Amino acid sequence: MSDKRAAGSNPRVARVAVLTAAALAGAILFGGFVGPQKTLAFSPVPTAVTSSQLAAADAACRAPVEGYPDYPVPFAGSTLINLELFGNGGVAIYSNGVTTGACMVLVDGETAVAGIRADQVSSKEFINTGGSTEFAGQRVSMLTGVTPAGAVRVDVEGIDGAYATVVDGLYGLWLPQEIFGQNLELVLVARDES
Repeated sequence: MSDKRAAGSNPRVARVAVLTAAALAGAILFGGFVGPQKTLAFSPVPTAVTSSQLAAADAACRAPVEGYPDYPVPFAGSTLINLELFGNGGVAIYSNGVTTGACMVLVDGETAVAGIRADQVSSKEFINTGGSTEFAGQRVSMLTGVTPAGAVRVDVEGIDGAYATVVDGLYGLWLPQEIFGQNLELVLVARDES
């Protein structure tokens, strides 16, 4: 099996979403980064996290949400499926098999701070959650979703080289800009089984 785009030839792709407010209707996002102001530095190519960073991000995401005292502990009963870093920020993806959740994190060494969270979202193709917020004087956005079988990556056309890896049919990424009203398109890349 090979990913033909990685190999340099044409992959099997499906253009699935142009990012509009209507595409994300119904997503509930809450929270924001708190504590000392740090800067999010974006890289379009995701990198793996260490086990210490994964544990720190999971603990930060599951902590009670500041400013939402009546909200239950986030992601209770869900498993952390994946976390990739895009620079020093990432999106932790959770699932309990029925619903999904996501938590944007800022990772600093072996510590993490939770930001935007979306919990217990009904799984639907292709975009589950998405939204934008201000952080440290910059606009940041989070996108998560469910992909059809065979997808290995979600490319973001409009941001050179940006993509998220698909794990267990789920993906998540953050972008250093507003996602609505921009010329951005999500493209599924499927593995060639030949």
